[in-house]
Amino acid sequence: VRMLSAISAVLAFSAVLVFLFKRKRRRRYNPVTILYLEFRRLLKKQGTSVTDSMTSGDIRRLFSGHEAGRIIDEFIEIYERHRFGKIMMDDHMKSRLRELLKELKKKEPS
Repeated sequence: VRMLSAISAVLAFSAVLVFLFKRKRRRRYNPVTILYLEFRRLLKKQGTSVTDSMTSGDIRRLFSGHEAGRIIDEFIEIYERHRFGKIMMDDHMKSRLRELLKELKKKEPS
C-alpha cells in the first residue's frame, strides 16, 4: 500500500512538472509566433503535406492556386513582415491573423 502511495505521489509530481514546463516553454514565444505555430498545426491537422522543415515561403508556394491560398498568403505576408522587422504588430494585425485562422478552419486546403 505504501509503495502504491509513493508511486502515485511521484506520478502526480511528475505530471505537475510537465504541466509547468510546457506552460513556461509556451511563454517564451511572442503572440505572433504562437499564432504562426497554430497556423502550421492547423494545416497539418487538415491533412496537408506541410512538414516541420518547410519555410513559410515553401508553404506559400505549396498552396499557390488552391482555394485557401489567398488566406494562407495573407497570413504569411503579415507574419513575415512582422518577423523580419518591417512592421510592428499591433492589436489590429493580431486580430486579423486570428480572423484568417478562423477562415482557414472553415476551408480544407489539402
